[in-house]
Amino acid sequence: MPKSFDSKNSEQLIRLYNEKLKKDMFKLLKLKENNTSKDELYLRKEEMLKENYNLLSKCLGSIPLSFTYEYKDKDGKLIKLENVTPIEFKNKYLSINLDDYVSIANVPMYNTEYNKLYRKEYNENIYDKYVEFINKPIDVLKDLAVKQLKDGMPVYFACNIDKMRDRKSGILDSNLYNYKEVFNIDLLTKEEALNSFDIYYQHLMVITGVHIEDNITIRWKVENSYGDKLYKDGYYIMNDNFFNDFVLMVIINKKYLSKEDLELFNTKPTIIDRYNPF
Repeated sequence: MPKSFDSKNSEQLIRLYNEKLKKDMFKLLKLKENNTSKDELYLRKEEMLKENYNLLSKCLGSIPLSFTYEYKDKDGKLIKLENVTPIEFKNKYLSINLDDYVSIANVPMYNTEYNKLYRKEYNENIYDKYVEFINKPIDVLKDLAVKQLKDGMPVYFACNIDKMRDRKSGILDSNLYNYKEVFNIDLLTKEEALNSFDIYYQHLMVITGVHIEDNITIRWKVENSYGDKLYKDGYYIMNDNFFNDFVLMVIINKKYLSKEDLELFNTKPTIIDRYNPF
């Protein structure tokens, strides 16, 4: 969508939209108190959603039904797709089965255990598809990521990115800033940082390569989504210690999982509070 004044300066719009949603909530609760049928409640909800769409469209513009997409292929040839709908794009270019991929997390918190299946309360990635993950030690995430990369498939992952990065050089490294010796302070462990909401599931990127020496991972090549105008060549070089401390989840094809881990996805998930930091 093209930028608008309100998309660049969204604070007032967000406040207004939040107030509209809360007002809708109170209206629905009032209707429910008056024994309004479920069908009528859903009809009223649909009307509210239309109102909300109109509000956003007035400020941001209507959602385009088709788009034009340009890119260069590996030989530098410009390819232009004109007036493509999202469904047409998906049917032509989405060559993988998304159901083949699962979430593997490393969240060593006071209320989680390894080798268990978790589902975050009210968290859906698409309609009627809950986000579920198994919690594993960080070395398992690395091992699975390496296996997938060696087969030529990048790894989608979630992390906290703010603390130990340098945008200009494109470096992610837990030792980038020597706070400990300069200020004589102890930094939080990953478990302490998660338990106190100091780090959380903040940003998603793609691992496109890994540097391995003597079967030990040294660093990872990470593609960001902001392009090369904001970050160095559009990529980060992520030291392996940053993976340990700030990577929280990787998306992995089921074929790389052990039989035992695959079976965990058939167990009853433990529901975790929606305010947990991942």
